[in-house]
This record gives sequence, C-alpha cells and structure tokens, in this order.
Amino acid sequence: MKDFKLPPKSERLKLFGSIEPGLKTKPSEKDKMSDLQNMKKNFLFGLDAVGITNLKTPVTVISTIEPLTQTTIATFTLTSTIPHNVKGTNMSRFT
Repeated sequence: MKDFKLPPKSERLKLFGSIEPGLKTKPSEKDKMSDLQNMKKNFLFGLDAVGITNLKTPVTVISTIEPLTQTTIATFTLTSTIPHNVKGTNMSRFT
C-alpha cells in the first residue's frame, strides 16, 4: 500500500457526505437529482473490490444427454473495483 497523507477527519467526513444535518434543499424529483455514484472527485483512494458475496440463486443446467435439464442452486460473488475519483457503484445493477 502506498503512503499518502490523509486530511483531518472532519474534512474526510465532509468528502464522503457525513456532515451535520441542515436545511433540506435536495431535490425530490429524479431528473433533478445528482448522480452521486458517478461524480468525479478525488476520494483519496480506490477500492479493489466492492460487491456482494454468497449470492444464492436457482440456475438451470442444460445438457445434451438425459436428463436434458437439471435445476440447482448456484452461489455467486459479484464484485467491482472503484477508482479513487469515483464515489461508488450502483449495487442494484449487480443482480
């Protein structure tokens, strides 16, 4: 891991959205909302893997011999990397 100097904790909290509650001015209509996950800004460090582990879902295995189809439960891990200049990922797109 490379060495770098982090800003003070209060500044880091502001960077990631942890600030004191204030006047509610955020839009409530989707087309007026900011896309925070794709906002380009320096977030100090990237993440190698974020996602979902042990996702269990039914799958059908198709074969050319009898039985032609079999149903089983598969376990998946869905991950993505996040570079330092992106705030996050849209987890709903993983499934």
